[in-house]
Amino acid sequence: DLYIEYMKVLTPQIEGLFGAKNVGATASGNTKDSALKQVTVRETNISNSLAALMKANSQSPVSTLFLLQVANFVPAVKDNMATYYDVLSGAAKTGPFADYISKTISTASIGNIGTVLPDFKQNDVNGKSVSLASFRGKYVLIDFWASWCGPCRAENPNVVKTYADFKNQNFTVLGISLDDDRDAWLQAIKDDKLTWTHVSELKRWESPIANLYKIEGIPANFLLNPEGKIIAKNLRGEQLKMFLTANLK
Repeated sequence: DLYIEYMKVLTPQIEGLFGAKNVGATASGNTKDSALKQVTVRETNISNSLAALMKANSQSPVSTLFLLQVANFVPAVKDNMATYYDVLSGAAKTGPFADYISKTISTASIGNIGTVLPDFKQNDVNGKSVSLASFRGKYVLIDFWASWCGPCRAENPNVVKTYADFKNQNFTVLGISLDDDRDAWLQAIKDDKLTWTHVSELKRWESPIANLYKIEGIPANFLLNPEGKIIAKNLRGEQLKMFLTANLK
């Protein structure tokens, strides 16, 4: 019954939203502008209707289901998922829909400047387990790269020079490779003279750590302070040197 109630309220609004989106996608000029304004208005109306329904039915898993569904096509709901979810309680926070939303919320901020990267353990070149937490107390550049990545190999000399300049100032590098060929990985480390700690799962883009940290392209890096917080991202070449010069304490 509650599912039907949700559908009666939201279905006409959702149909109107997609209608406005379709017009906006094919129209031009004033018609397109008008359609895009309608999209914004209709998304706001859907968000408000959803919030009211969830408040009135805060313990029902039906509310959880509709939160998940609406978040798929209303950006404001997706971006404020935690706020909507906080309204729910009891049975609404159990089951697969709630589990999925909880996981989405908990991982949403990973990789943002000012946050602490989740710890991980990976094996180094000698098969020894290395944890990110073991680098606490130092400034550390988490460097995602691979032997097969041309831009990564081109950037490596800059990282080598920066490491040499700052390694005695409480700075180090942790290389995380997205290789899947161990021999190629080790040869690249040797050829490029990368003398810092290196780890890899040898799973290429199937790397759980790369996926957790939302790495979508390489080279990519995070600069962490001694407390493990991200203070900069994707610094390359002179940018990295200048940032370290200004911020290392």
